[in-house]
Amino acid sequence: MIRLEPIRGHRRCCSGCGALTAAIHELEERRVRDLPVFEHRVELLVPRVRVACPRCGPKLERLRWLAPYARVTQRLAESVGRLCGVMAIRHVARYFGLDWKTVKDLDRARLERSLDPVDLDGIERSLPWTSSRSRRVTAMPR
Repeated sequence: MIRLEPIRGHRRCCSGCGALTAAIHELEERRVRDLPVFEHRVELLVPRVRVACPRCGPKLERLRWLAPYARVTQRLAESVGRLCGVMAIRHVARYFGLDWKTVKDLDRARLERSLDPVDLDGIERSLPWTSSRSRRVTAMPR
């Protein structure tokens, strides 16, 4: 585990408006996974600073390499996404030592960023509908 320390007096960027401020409202530590070094798992203990923004009030500090509330760094998320393009999710999860649901969520976020939204206008549902009272498949209600 690598412990990161905040720099005292350093101006921090508000995640709400982008203003720079040195005022700290709150500080808490968060464990964040990063890319492995050789075969060793890397975990960072990151001080997450909630800045006292004069415009927005208390907001998380904006970090380019870590999304708000994320438990993995941006570069680990990008590496997971690239591997998901050529490997099965469970193999990627095993390779990085992550839960398969985490890998699935990271891959979904990558796909949503890289693909255009799907236009579903004019599409009707044609799947069978099962009533909660019976096990018979009936026509779907409109």
